[in-house]
Amino acid sequence: MQFCLQRFEVGIWSSAQKSLKNVDGVLGCLMGRLREKLLFVWDRYECTDSGFKSLENKRKPLFFKELGNLWKHFDGKYSESDTLFIDDQPYKALLNPPYTDIFGVI
Repeated sequence: MQFCLQRFEVGIWSSAQKSLKNVDGVLGCLMGRLREKLLFVWDRYECTDSGFKSLENKRKPLFFKELGNLWKHFDGKYSESDTLFIDDQPYKALLNPPYTDIFGVI
């Protein structure tokens, strides 16, 4: 993470709730003071609700992470030519332009 933060603008976008036990708590434990270098920390409230639930857990909503919303938030400073979305769930990027995403186990 330190390598990336020294060379790129990095943001964290989670589909979890932003609370001490979820996004904030995990980032505090994992990143410590490095967290201050993040461009943004977003949670599920910046995601788009798909209207569907997980097959594994019928109470868990499925969210998309639309890069267009990110680009609008930063008034067009970023675009598909300079943004890379990394996630372990490909469905979260279904609404994004092609070639902006990498998926794998994180």
